[in-house]
Amino acid sequence: MSARPEGGYHDENYVLRNKFGATSRDELAALEVPEVQDRELDLLLGDVEGLESLAPSQRVCRIHAHLFQDVYEWAGEYRLDGIAKNPEEPFLAPELISVRMSRFDDEVGDDTDMLTQPLDFLTQQFAVLNHIHPFMEGNGRTQREFWREYAAQYGISLDWQKATTAENHDAARRSMLGNLRPLRALLAKVIESDDPPVSH
Repeated sequence: MSARPEGGYHDENYVLRNKFGATSRDELAALEVPEVQDRELDLLLGDVEGLESLAPSQRVCRIHAHLFQDVYEWAGEYRLDGIAKNPEEPFLAPELISVRMSRFDDEVGDDTDMLTQPLDFLTQQFAVLNHIHPFMEGNGRTQREFWREYAAQYGISLDWQKATTAENHDAARRSMLGNLRPLRALLAKVIESDDPPVSH
């Protein structure tokens, strides 16, 4: 089932189908934010069990499903539509998402680089997941929560409050254009650990 209503993704009147029946972006945002924040708190408090036992792709889907379960019927499901922040920067085509997420499992499952050079590893794989953009909406929030939990397994804390929304968006956009430096700087800023992140 597609989440796309009538009209194009870049249409200012475009609103994803939602459980609230909201018909404007402002209305949807006002209703969505408190619901998702409550679900984020569940994850922060460790109240969502079984995440660590899941493959990375499954964990990403599970986190998205938890965060947006009150908002979208399709929460946790890969998108069926092509999307882009602008026409020149499309995210991965929907028919390629499943295969690319399987590769993501292999890449993130091999944690050699995470153990030896976590900053470089997180930068590279954050950029990969950003380009895949598996869901119609909520990718940024899902990705930040996924990497927060993933890094915690290696004794690294990611404090996303140290970065602004604008910084997040700019770093993600530049990574789409092949420039990982802003994303790397952002991750270095939000990393908290007893030892500085190793990088070569």
